[in-house]
Amino acid sequence: MTHVLMVGDDDDLRCVIRMVLEDAGHTMLEAPDGTRAVDLLRTAARPLVVLLDLALPRAGDGAILRAIQAEPALARHCYVAVTALAPSRFKPQVRTLMAAVCAEVVAKPFDIDDLLAAVQRADQQLAAQSDRLVGQGVQLDRALGAGFPPASTSHG
Repeated sequence: MTHVLMVGDDDDLRCVIRMVLEDAGHTMLEAPDGTRAVDLLRTAARPLVVLLDLALPRAGDGAILRAIQAEPALARHCYVAVTALAPSRFKPQVRTLMAAVCAEVVAKPFDIDDLLAAVQRADQQLAAQSDRLVGQGVQLDRALGAGFPPASTSHG
């Protein structure tokens, strides 16, 4: 089950997306603005797929993208930009941030199937990221264990 955070100021759009994604079996969180979104991202118990409306009030010129990029711990989430603007219409620094932070862009108006597919791809990226971290943990365990004798279970 994918956990999705929808970030956007349009209450109606958030409601529709929540209903569609919940019907598809996803667990939904919502944030009406960037401040609330960053708070949820910081405190989330697990990595989230984040549907991020880039046209948030008071977050112009990529402010939320800069906030996300500034905190390496927030990289554990997978971001999908949802925007009515073509990426070419954004300022170059915002396009650079989008490329660094977002896995993909879903253009408004969007087809529900396209949105569901984007969420699925983002969830697959989170799963692959988790698998890489588990693999790194196993390698670390082996490396640490190689330098120490096996623990004795006898108390002799």
